Amino acid sequence: MPGSPAPRQLGVSLVELMVGMGLGLVVIAVITSFFGPASEHRRNLENAGQMFDNATYAAELLADEVRAAGYFAELQSSSVTWQAADPCAVTPAALGWASSPPTAPLPLVGMGAGDATPGCISNRRAGTSMLTLRRADFTVAPVASLPEGVHLQVSTCRNDPVAKPFVVGTDATAMDLRTRDCATVAPARRVLARTYFVQCVGDCGAGTVPRLARAELTTSGTIAVTPLVDGIENLQYEYGFDTDNDGLPDIYRTGLSGVGGAADNDWANAVAVRLYVIARSRDPSVGYVDAVTFDLGLNGTVAAAGDGFKRHVHTTLVRLMNVAGGRELP
Repeated sequence: MPGSPAPRQLGVSLVELMVGMGLGLVVIAVITSFFGPASEHRRNLENAGQMFDNATYAAELLADEVRAAGYFAELQSSSVTWQAADPCAVTPAALGWASSPPTAPLPLVGMGAGDATPGCISNRRAGTSMLTLRRADFTVAPVASLPEGVHLQVSTCRNDPVAKPFVVGTDATAMDLRTRDCATVAPARRVLARTYFVQCVGDCGAGTVPRLARAELTTSGTIAVTPLVDGIENLQYEYGFDTDNDGLPDIYRTGLSGVGGAADNDWANAVAVRLYVIARSRDPSVGYVDAVTFDLGLNGTVAAAGDGFKRHVHTTLVRLMNVAGGRELP
């Protein structure tokens, strides 16, 4: 009828519904194709960033420990004979300490990739080097309330027995040395012995993650292994030996020279360490193949792994301040 309103549409036809659903699927596919690679790219960036952070942190931690090695408070290093102690030692005598004649443990002892693994260390990754560092704690402990652990007490009183310059042990009653005023009982410091190594269960089989770990003398008189940094796959070292006693490294080696009586055949003359830390990403990256060969100086090269993990090597040179510094004095 002329002038009648047009009929209202009460729904959509099947054709219109199918077209709408098709367009919706196209839009979803386009969005997915955009955000999928973006999400994977973000994961790869996070993976790589974590790897770099782990390498930097591990290198800084090791560098700080190397710098502090050989700190034995007021003990005069020239008055002791250095001893190479077992990394698994827990008693003062086995640790290399004796008052008469005075002996003390070496601040640093390196163990190469081919050296045997100490019995207190588990799951060491084959082909990696280890480093044992020793020093006294920076924090003093009053003898009157001596905590657990092996402690070092050093005399600075001229009237104390010359044959007893220090005491090392767990018994507070045996610590009777005095400070410079010869009236105050000298404080003690806990003896620290720490071995750093790469730990990986099953030698880094499928599903395992390598990590930097530390085997440390505890206050209860045992050796405890503590994981420190995930993703650390390899550790290698070069040691700078001071052969003319001026506090500066004259020759670098990956270990002792093996020449009897030579200055570079004595860990007491190691005054610097060059660290090589290889970190691996925690997860593999899709489509990535590791084709990077790493140059580790005197330790040779590490061939490309050819897998999907990204890797980074962090290298730094560190000085043993407490060993080298004393040699510079006139």
